Amino acid sequence: MFKIATVISAVTLLAGCAISPATAHFSKTGDFSSKERSVDCKYSVYTTVPKKSYEEVGVIAFIDVPHALPRTIEYVRQISNKEICKNGGNGLLLWEANGYGGYTKGTVIFVN
Repeated sequence: MFKIATVISAVTLLAGCAISPATAHFSKTGDFSSKERSVDCKYSVYTTVPKKSYEEVGVIAFIDVPHALPRTIEYVRQISNKEICKNGGNGLLLWEANGYGGYTKGTVIFVN
């Protein structure tokens, strides 16, 4: 009986991890503030520093369930769109990926 309960618990735990998405957590940085934008706002994603001048709005940390960090720009957009738009950003500068290719952090910016 103990073996069956252990197996069921392990399968349930693994299934929960496999389908849980990453989330984006925003933290305000600096003095610059921008007006909230609509939930479906458009913004640019940069992997290098933009050549245009910009202001830093805050930092986004991608919080994952094991192995669920975003690995593509499309997935980054999907999980961070709400936080970027809500906090007035019009750009996201991705600057850190872990050793497995998952993005862990980015800077929300307002490009002038």
